[in-house]
Amino acid sequence: MRRLIISLGVILIMMMPRCDKDILSPKSITLATLKGNVIESVNQTPLSGVTVSVSNYTESVQTDSLGQYTLQVELETSTSSEQVTLITRKLGYVSSQINDLTIKANKISLVPTISMDCNSYIARILGSMVDKNANPLEGAQITISNHVETGFTDNSGSFSFPVEISRSTENVTLTAQKVGYGSSQVSNLTLKANETVTVPTISLIPEVFTTTIQGQVIDSLENNPLEGALISVSGHYETGITDANGNYNFSLELSSSTENVAVSVRKPFYTYADPGVASGGGVQVTLKHGQTTTVSTFVLKKCVAKIEGVVINTSGVPIQDVLISVSNHAPTSLTDAAGKFSFSVGISSTVENVTVTATKPFYQEAQYSVTLEYDQTTVVPTFVLKLLP
Repeated sequence: MRRLIISLGVILIMMMPRCDKDILSPKSITLATLKGNVIESVNQTPLSGVTVSVSNYTESVQTDSLGQYTLQVELETSTSSEQVTLITRKLGYVSSQINDLTIKANKISLVPTISMDCNSYIARILGSMVDKNANPLEGAQITISNHVETGFTDNSGSFSFPVEISRSTENVTLTAQKVGYGSSQVSNLTLKANETVTVPTISLIPEVFTTTIQGQVIDSLENNPLEGALISVSGHYETGITDANGNYNFSLELSSSTENVAVSVRKPFYTYADPGVASGGGVQVTLKHGQTTTVSTFVLKKCVAKIEGVVINTSGVPIQDVLISVSNHAPTSLTDAAGKFSFSVGISSTVENVTVTATKPFYQEAQYSVTLEYDQTTVVPTFVLKLLP
């Protein structure tokens, strides 16, 4: 009987959810970094506002005032390297790309300087959109075949935006769409360089079932709203992203007037604070046509590392109330009467190099560089503070 109990205990421990094994595990995240700069081909001057992206990945950045960029790509696998195509785009310039560029996991790849040629082939598209009752439609999206430029209707249902074309005249297909409505197309639309084409008024027919979903995501460690968390709904392609207040609000189409779904959240280096939510695939809710569903607050915990140590003076006596801080991290700690400190720090990866600083009035500041590891305790070498001269 005793062996049976021990075996059951081992099985239960193996089945316990671990931060490094569920969907939000930091161990599943592999980043590759690309750095480079873009210049204008004629004057050889830095080109700002250039959109830089990588084939087969959604991440993109824009060059700064010096034409420089740093792009981080979250690799889908843990392979050591991958061949990709780097693409640069800017309105008024010919798009450029570098093929067979090697990116490496957890490495910085330096990209050769990219030179972009000016393109004078710019056309403008103008039009408006209404519903079946001829009421203006706000927030409808307009896309052009084989082009990245996108337009949106304003509160009067109007839209106007420039499109970079490859030659002086180009025939395209315009597609208009809005959540809750069927899409509509205008084929064989002729765009001409330096001219504005006015599209006939587009009418969208509403679909039957739409709903809105909203909620908030917070951090359990510091109890702060979490920005940039991805919200998804089972069986639906629509997603939401939390804002600076941790809030999200987005619309989606339903297959019927009432639909039961699971709402889940994902953010690199975070996991659900409640293991039950993770095992259930998220929070189960019922969505209803024409109504807004508020999902219970998601609480995520950051994978953390613990740090501890002691501070003494040159005579070996513990020093109390020494402020201990960690570079690029908010949590701090004060030493106790025994000169000891111990606190947790959220880390951005499974291993992170930081600088730990000890400060106290009338004493010289002291620092140590240490490595923090996920779910481990790092003991900092003893700080010995000297009195200021």
